[in-house]
Amino acid sequence: MKASDTSLRGSIYEKIFYKSVKIIPYSFITKFVFLGSFLNANVKYYYSMITRRKKIFSDVVYHINYNRIDGDYFEFGCHSGYGLSIFHSAIASQKINKMRFFAFDSFEGFPTITETDNYHAYKKGMLAYAYEEFQQVLKVNKMNDVIPIKGFFEDVLTDELKGRYEMNHAAIVFIDCDLYASTKVVLEFIKSMLQTGTIVIFDDYWIFRGDENRGEQKALSEFQKKYPHIKFREFLYPYSCFSKIFLVNIV
Repeated sequence: MKASDTSLRGSIYEKIFYKSVKIIPYSFITKFVFLGSFLNANVKYYYSMITRRKKIFSDVVYHINYNRIDGDYFEFGCHSGYGLSIFHSAIASQKINKMRFFAFDSFEGFPTITETDNYHAYKKGMLAYAYEEFQQVLKVNKMNDVIPIKGFFEDVLTDELKGRYEMNHAAIVFIDCDLYASTKVVLEFIKSMLQTGTIVIFDDYWIFRGDENRGEQKALSEFQKKYPHIKFREFLYPYSCFSKIFLVNIV
């Protein structure tokens, strides 16, 4: 097996994928990934994750809709908008018309990596995805109602921003920023918008070998100690080996 076949990171498959997403809707790309799953074991694994994501994200949306949880969708760390596209499609299919979509990303990759977030795979600028290309992805996938907000979280997640867009309630929060420093800022920002029934998804909760003193785990643990009236209850089941989903309860 060639070295490029052992992982999608940096492989020809990844390069083709990120060139394709700017001109082909994700719904069609999924079909191509299915065909590719017969050629490469890693592609097969990622296709299985795609199907799990679709099922679980659909369950999340159904729960929100059935329980009449009013509020907006917030995504922190959206890269090329793949997860966003699944949620956007699921929410549209269930005709939840009042929900707005906010997508936050630096579009410059990771900020400077602190000691807490130091990890073998992480470096400054990693996972950068150009803002102009992200806008093209939104257009191709007919997600023109998504409001993208560019900038590092510590710079853009302000009370002024919340007031400008009248961000009052969150129905779904998708946190995919990996790092402790970034997640800590995100949790403080969404605090006032959380309500009983809000679903918060951490895409990389179990990264850092599952070390509770690092990454998203550390940020959430500190947040819960600081605001004990905001309970995070485990909800549903993960869609990947790194993810974890919570249901918020305000007491």
